[in-house]
This record gives sequence, C-alpha cells and structure tokens, in this order.
Amino acid sequence: MGVPSFFRWIVQRYGSVIDNVIEALPDTYEANIDGGALPLGFAIDNLYFDTNGLIHPCFHPEGRPQPETEAEVFEEIFQVIDRVVSICRPRRLLYLAVDGPAPRAKLNQQRSRRFMAAYERQIKQRAQERRLMNMNLGDAEPSLKKLSFEEGNAMDTSTENALDSNAITPGTPFMSRLSVALKYYVANRQANSKLWRRLTVLYADAWSPGEGEHKIMSFVRIQRSQPGYDPCTVHCIYGLDADLIMLALGTHEPNFLILRDVVDTDNLKRTCTRCGHLRVSSEHRTGTVDPFTTRHEDQGGIDCPFYPGSSLRPVAFRSPFQFLHVSRLREYLQREFDAADVIFERAIDDFVFLTFLVGNDFLPHIQCLDIREDAVIRMIYFYKQLKRSRKIGFLTTGSDVNMEDLHIFLKELAEQEARIFRARASGKLNARHSQISEAPDIKDETPGERAIREYFQFFKRDDKRMIKDAMDDYCNLHDKPLPPTVVAVKHILIKYELEKPGYAQRYYLGIGLMDDFPETNQESDTFKAELRKRIQTMCYHYIDGLIWVFRYYFLPKVEDWGWYYPYHHSPLLADLASASQTYTRTWKQHTVSNRPFNPYEQLLAVMPPASAALLPPVMRCLMTDPASILNKFYPSLIKCDLSEKTALWKGVLLLPFINSSELISAAQKSYDQLTPLEQQRNRLSDPIILIHKDHPGFALFKAILDDQPIPSSFSSVVVLDKVEKLGERERKRFYIQKPNRQLNLLAGYYTVSQTDFFKYGSSVAHILAVAHNNNYLVQFCKELEQDAVDARGQLDPCAVKTLYNLEDLSAITNQTIALRFISPRIPAQWLNATCYRNSAIMRKVVTDSVWKGGIGARERQYNSLIGMNTEKDERGGAAGSVPLSSPTSATGVVERARALGF
Repeated sequence: MGVPSFFRWIVQRYGSVIDNVIEALPDTYEANIDGGALPLGFAIDNLYFDTNGLIHPCFHPEGRPQPETEAEVFEEIFQVIDRVVSICRPRRLLYLAVDGPAPRAKLNQQRSRRFMAAYERQIKQRAQERRLMNMNLGDAEPSLKKLSFEEGNAMDTSTENALDSNAITPGTPFMSRLSVALKYYVANRQANSKLWRRLTVLYADAWSPGEGEHKIMSFVRIQRSQPGYDPCTVHCIYGLDADLIMLALGTHEPNFLILRDVVDTDNLKRTCTRCGHLRVSSEHRTGTVDPFTTRHEDQGGIDCPFYPGSSLRPVAFRSPFQFLHVSRLREYLQREFDAADVIFERAIDDFVFLTFLVGNDFLPHIQCLDIREDAVIRMIYFYKQLKRSRKIGFLTTGSDVNMEDLHIFLKELAEQEARIFRARASGKLNARHSQISEAPDIKDETPGERAIREYFQFFKRDDKRMIKDAMDDYCNLHDKPLPPTVVAVKHILIKYELEKPGYAQRYYLGIGLMDDFPETNQESDTFKAELRKRIQTMCYHYIDGLIWVFRYYFLPKVEDWGWYYPYHHSPLLADLASASQTYTRTWKQHTVSNRPFNPYEQLLAVMPPASAALLPPVMRCLMTDPASILNKFYPSLIKCDLSEKTALWKGVLLLPFINSSELISAAQKSYDQLTPLEQQRNRLSDPIILIHKDHPGFALFKAILDDQPIPSSFSSVVVLDKVEKLGERERKRFYIQKPNRQLNLLAGYYTVSQTDFFKYGSSVAHILAVAHNNNYLVQFCKELEQDAVDARGQLDPCAVKTLYNLEDLSAITNQTIALRFISPRIPAQWLNATCYRNSAIMRKVVTDSVWKGGIGARERQYNSLIGMNTEKDERGGAAGSVPLSSPTSATGVVERARALGF
C-alpha cells in the first residue's frame, strides 16, 4: 500500500503526470492482442506486473458479485493481463511477480489485515442479513434474527473456502493452482500469439521469496548495473500500490511508467454497473436498474454477464486505466528542489526517505504528519530551507542514512508538532483534509448504480453503526467462551488531547507503553525515569525501522528478513528528533536473519484461526487447539484502537506479536506428517523464465540441459563439467568459459532451468550461472512438481481442464521452454539480443545482398522469412494474427522456422 493517499496527493499537486489511456474495447470475449496499431504514442520495452494488485480485484471485486469458482477468477486474471499487454505491447520482456514469503516487518501488517478481513466477513454477513430482514419483514424487529456468536451458531469459516480472500497467501492450495494456471496461460499465449512468442516472460510465483514489487525493482536495479545497459530502456509496471511511485523514483530510471486502474469513483457514472464497459449509452444504463435480476434483449434490456440468467460469459471488470509518467514527476520534483541548489538525483533519494515518515507498510506513521494536511509539502519546505542555509547536507548517501543531518532536520520539523496538534483540534486543517479525501461523493447515480453501491458496500459506508454493534457484541461476549474461528473486536477511543500541554505523557500512557510497569504513581521519579527510558528505546527501534525500510527500497536484496518494529504506534516527533542525536547502529546487539519464513510458517504468522482450513490438516490444531503453544498468538477477542482515526479501516488492531522461534519450532514438528503434495507447497523456489521453442536462445540452453554438444551458432562457447557433492546427493556443475559476444551479456544471469511442460509433466531442471567475466558457474539438478500430475508422473490434461476450465493443452505441446533463475541479475539487452536477435542464426537465412545492406534490411528479411510483419512488429504489434484460442495459430511459423534450420 505504501503511503495512504499519496497517489491522490501526487495527482492533485502535479496533475500533468497522469495520462488517461484511451483503448478500443474488443467485441469478442478474448482480446486479439496481435491485431491493430500500437495504441500508445511511445514504445515500451519491459512490462512488469505487480500481480497481487491484479489478483485481489479479480478475486473480490468492488461493486459486483464475487466470482463463484476459481476458474472464473483465473479467466478474469487472464483477460486483464491480455488487456494490459494489448495496451502496452512490450517489445522485450514481460515480468509477472507474485508476492512470496515477505520480510518479518511486513508480516505484522499482513497479520492485521487478515484478522480484520475475517472480522469484516462476519460483519458483512450480519449487515446483509439485516438488510434482507428489513426488506422482507418490513417493520419486524431486526434483533429477531441477530447474528449470534454462540457456539454452534457462529459463522463457520473453519472449512476450506475456495474464495476466502485470505487464500491469496503463499503456501495455500489456491496459490498453487494459480501458479499452474499462469504457467499454462503464458505457454498458451506464446504458442498462439506472435507478440508473446518474441517476448521473454519472467514469472516469480508465490514461492519465490519477497514482495512482488520489490522483486521487480531489484531486477531493474541489477539490470542498470550491467555493462552496456541501454539507458533508453522504457519500463512500465502495472499495479495499484502507492509505494510503486517511490520504488520507481528510487531506480533513477528516466523512462518509467506506472499503469494503474482509475480509482476515482466519479468515473462510475460513465460505466455500466453490471459489466463495467466504458462510454455506455443511456439505453445501456436503463437495462441495469434491477441489481438482482437480469433483463434480456427481448425484454428491452441489456444482457450483462455478471448476473444469474445471463447468456454471456463473464469478463474482467473494465475500469479505465491511466499512466503515471515518472519522468514528468521527476521534472516536477526537480523544480521543487532547484531553489535549494542540490544534486537532484541525491535529492530524489532524500525525498523517498522523507515519505516514509508519513506512512509505509512497515512502520506506523508519525502522529503529526498527515499527507492530507500537506505534511509532504511541509517537509520539502524545511528541507530546502536547511539546505539553503547549509545546515544540513544530504539525509542519505547510497543506501545509508546520515544521522547527523537527519537529527537537524527532525529537530527543525519537531518544532511544528505542538502547533499542528492545536491547528488540527481547532479544525483549521479540516478544509485541506477534505480536499484530499479517499472517497469522493458519487454524483448523478442512476437507481441501478445506487442499489448496487448500497447493497455491496453497505458495511463500508456505515462505520458508526458497525463500531457500535461491534462494541455491543464485545461487551456481551467477553465473558463467554467463543469458538476459535470467531473474531470479536472491541473498538477503543482514547482522548489523548494532543492539543493541550502534557500531551506527550498522555499519549504514551494511552498506547500502553507503561502497562506492565508495577509502579502506578505517575508522578514518582522512578515512573518518569522508566517512561523516558522506554520512549528512547521505542525511538531507537523506529530509527532502526527507517534505516531498514530505506535499505529495503534501495538494495537489490533483503538485508535482514527477521527485523520488525515491535510496537503498534509511532513515537512523537519531538522524542524521535531527540533520540536521533544519540542513536548509533550499535545501541543494541542486532540479530540479522537471512532466512525468510517458509510458506507454512508465514501462514501461521499471518492467518486468523477462521482461515485455518488454508493450512494442511495436521497443522490446523496449532491455531485452533487451546493447548497449542501458539494459541496465545490467536486471540478471539481483540482491541482496535480508533483514537485519532477518521475511519474504521484506519484502526490499529492490537494483536500480540508472533514469536518467530516458537512458531518455527512448532511448525517443524508437523513437517514429517505432511503429504508429498503438502511438502511441495512448503518449499521456497526460484523465479522462472518462459521462452518459446522458436526463441533463438532455446538451442543453447536445451543443449546444456540435455548434456548435448553446443550448437554451431554458439561454437565459441566452451563448457566444462564437474560432479560435486550436495549433501548426500551429487550434482553436476557446468563452467562456461570463453563466452561469445552474446553470452558476455550473461553477467549476473544466475539460474536457468527447463520445464518441458506438457511432455514430461512438470519435470523441472535448474542451471545456476553465478560468475561475471569469463567463468560461469552452472548447477544442474532436477525436481518433480506435483500439481495436476497423474500416477505416471505426467501432466494430466483432463485434470488441468477440469481444474481450470481451460482449453485443450495439445496445441502447445513442446512449444515452450521454461528457464528458472535464483536471482534476477538478467540484463535486458542480453534477453533481447541473445534470445531474439541472434546474428549467427540470422546470417544463415538472410541473402548476401541483404546482409550487406545493414542491420535494418537484415531484420526485415529475417522477420519476413519467419512470418512476422516487420513494421508493426518493431512497435510491438503484428499483422495477420488469429485468435489466441486457435490450436493451429502457430503451425505456419513453426513449420517455416524448422524448414529454415531453427
């Protein structure tokens, strides 16, 4: 999520950074991404998907019913990817990155979200029941059927629910099936689409450690470090998280775009409330009045696919898209900082660091800094003032934080803290606060739109009633035994009175900083000394967090997987400024963990007992059994601090922090009882690369994997092999020496592995290349994946078709190779040159006269010979394409390529 409201603030302050995407909507269910002209006025080289931002809207969409089956979810995901690819037409690379096991610091936020999701499902059920009772019973007393949390009547979520949104977590059966479905999808598109066939597709699934956006940015950052990197490479990332903006700025790439859905709800009045199509006519809208039935054309209405009785297949919700141009944002920021006479690229790093103070996914934001109260503008102002007066240098250097400069800056900013609290209490900041609201009013709604919004967002718009009901439930239930799958939340409102003198002590006592201290006399010297000591420790932890987050954003790998901020609230700014003067990295002995959680350990760390069914059966008792050593981490009664908050979702859920050592120890005792398939879902794996069989780089990797002679086109490559011990097993290592010109660009290319999808099941082999210069270390091993594999160890097409409602797999047999790598050190120019424009292969098929005519003429004839339209292909499109579902669409190109000796 990043900084709340940061995107809206960017748009309102720097409006020209946004361009709306104008696209032609397809008439058919499947978009033909090979046809038509390039829709943009510029070309995109590398397209990246922060895939969790894609999965969640398809899994639990806003404003319409949730898909009923996983197959529908997969179809929607496929169509959204098709739609984005048809808009961007990437020329070199497509990267699909799913969130894997996250750093410990992130798990605290994920844990709160998932507990709250379980609670909101209970509240939503109750709200819907009340609405239905009011509709059906008229004036009957709603309490007649009030939802009960008594044993036996509680909402039972202990059984596995395929559409539980908490299933979007590494290690669940849903994510395993999604991984197979996405591999199939990519292989299908590469077999049937000219645009996809020339792309190198990287797929980092939920078993590859790290958050999706950070895996992407690490890849981009490492590309930039390679010799010969093309600085004109155009990157585009699709995702909704606001921290993508800071991550993109942190790469210092001049050509970076962020593609995102338009979240402004004013646009809803221009869409069909059922199918989401844009630019609808008034006639279209008149057919969507009744949200509970479907009108058909013979009745004078429109047949929309999301409601019972519809004859149409469901399609992905078509909200409009918009581009955020990071290059334009950089220009705006350069103007902001010009007056301070600073080195702009270093000022960018400082700007990114400052945004962490107003919010991030790892630390609570500072109380007096609210982006909707112009906190970012205030920080920029003080930063420029201090720079002009030469009081500070830069706050950051590389991936390090300069503590002396940070102390001076925080001290200057902290002088405004009390004034901000007084202004907030007097209402002087409310006007600005309302200008940057998260949910603008929806105007000019049709009756159908209003009914949809009221029905499906009933529980979201009635926060006061929810809080009152939830507090009543808590008061009624706190003395009763509750089933472990029920979450009851008590919302607490503490008046800190931050605008009055003495607010600091009231704040720290209110957040429970001294709850476990035996001394009760708040005026005693002992009490005050202990309070000061605890405040300083809290501030040190927060500064630790600022440094950790900054390094997490700017380093290509996670430095410490185990660090986390052990408090629910932030310190006050004045105390943080004071502590920054005495802070050193050695203030305590840091324990660095370089190991992420395994998927099942993460599930135990973030899931509420209501979602215990997502764990293997032998591990569910760790969450639900009162005698479990982990039971203390899964309370049924939880407090939610709404103090100083303006909405229910902003509340701080006061959950106990997980003890990692106890959790890992308890989980490991169950591992021996896991089935082979469950053990497979608990492994950590590497990202994979998928290229088509006609890819020029296919021959080299196929030869290495099969222990065959190197093809003549790579005759300058010398490969030496060596057998080494790996525990009790042996492994074969390959040393590639004297690489040719193309392989020189393999510097940093860590691992590749083959998956011959539909011939040998999901048999996977790994190659690991880890050197620079002339020595490339390659590791070879094999493993067997179990997803949709029959008794013979082969992929069962019928099982896949049944599971995912997908078409026949025979069309893409032996058409795709998957290459798996451990670290994303892959230079984009190698992926483009070696895997798609191999000069040795081109020389074999191009005539002498054309060869002498230069590179442009060579590529035109080369493309023509293999059936590609040069002019459109160079800009990302291709002519003469056929629907992606056609099983014979790739036959002509494949046969012609074989005849030419590929």
